Amino acid sequence: MGSGKSTYAINQLINTDGNFGDKKFLCVLPTLKECERYRDSINAEIFSPECWGTKQNHLQHLITSRRNIATTHALITNANETTLELLSQSDYTLIIDECLDVVHKYKKITNSDIQTLFSGKYVTLDENNFLIWNNEKYEEYDGRFNDVRRLCNMKSLMAYKTQSGTLSKILIWNFPVEFFAFFNNSYILTYYWNGSIQKCYFDLHNVEYQHLTLVDNKLNEYNEKLELERRKSIAALINIYEGKLNDIGAKIGRTNPLCKSWYVKHSKIDNGYLIKKLKNNLENYFIHIMDSPSTDNMYTTFETFEKMVKGKRYSKGFVPCNSKGTNSFREKKVLAYTINLFPNKEVLDFFKFNNIDINQDLYSLCELLQWIWRSQIRDGKQINIYIPSERMRFLLKSWMRCQEMDQIYYDKNKVA
Repeated sequence: MGSGKSTYAINQLINTDGNFGDKKFLCVLPTLKECERYRDSINAEIFSPECWGTKQNHLQHLITSRRNIATTHALITNANETTLELLSQSDYTLIIDECLDVVHKYKKITNSDIQTLFSGKYVTLDENNFLIWNNEKYEEYDGRFNDVRRLCNMKSLMAYKTQSGTLSKILIWNFPVEFFAFFNNSYILTYYWNGSIQKCYFDLHNVEYQHLTLVDNKLNEYNEKLELERRKSIAALINIYEGKLNDIGAKIGRTNPLCKSWYVKHSKIDNGYLIKKLKNNLENYFIHIMDSPSTDNMYTTFETFEKMVKGKRYSKGFVPCNSKGTNSFREKKVLAYTINLFPNKEVLDFFKFNNIDINQDLYSLCELLQWIWRSQIRDGKQINIYIPSERMRFLLKSWMRCQEMDQIYYDKNKVA
């Protein structure tokens, strides 16, 4: 983080010799503001899709017209068959700033619908567990499974089996992996690739890649020792709260305080007593311990529980826990991270079925670091942070001690 990945992409990959030459670029960025930044920094015309009927229609027009494009993660991950077909005939260089959401639970279907799909032979599974639409029987189909049919045609739906060997009642959406074969060159700019879901997705689908890092504004093979040296200066800027306000996140037995299920459970019992206690802790931290103005304060929780957690002095400082690639909060200096984050269970089960293990602690740490990086630490300035979760606090402290990433894992018996 802060090593100049985006600047390198703009200046060295795109603005080489002050012009594009014959190269055409598709830049896929987390936010519209980042699209604006790219457009303002690039020495040639670059367009972003607008509501031209739909943004997808305008994107297709820009591809057909061989325009340079800066667009968002959201628009690309919702690309339809026509967009993919046009890209397959193009000659773009692809630049993705931060990893895409390439795998998640498919939510537009019920358990009974899934049973109907298979029992009615609307779909079958191929050898790689992709859902295949039965065109022989349902070629003229038009009904409630239209979206399933569309995604089957794009090879975007997969199934997996549970530990008992039965077919899961959940389908997994995959970003069409053929997308990454459409480009002359592709670059993904992110911090700690090995902790990402997209790496697991590439490994699952046998997508080859090189893991590189920036050294003196040049790309070199990734070197963890160099990363550890860079980390020291950043770690010195982080001041972690230690005190009684952390008691609410202490692990007891097999529980995981402040995880999503903890919030769900405690929002329904004792009139939400523990969540109210967490809110009081936050007010205490921001008002009495730090005495910081609201303009300095930034916090997060699971979005479903934002209204229950927000309080005096920080209510306008909510930043979603999955925020990436935005500079909108770089004036924030007093932070509170009130969750104990884990990868989605269905995604974990899906990868486990496919013999790919996700390092949950590494994933959680990388998400925490990305969130922290929204603050003024990105400008080399000190921050203060309240992390009540024992697990998340331990992971951050391990990172600050410059442990090698693959050796960072949470074990209550080793908590310092």
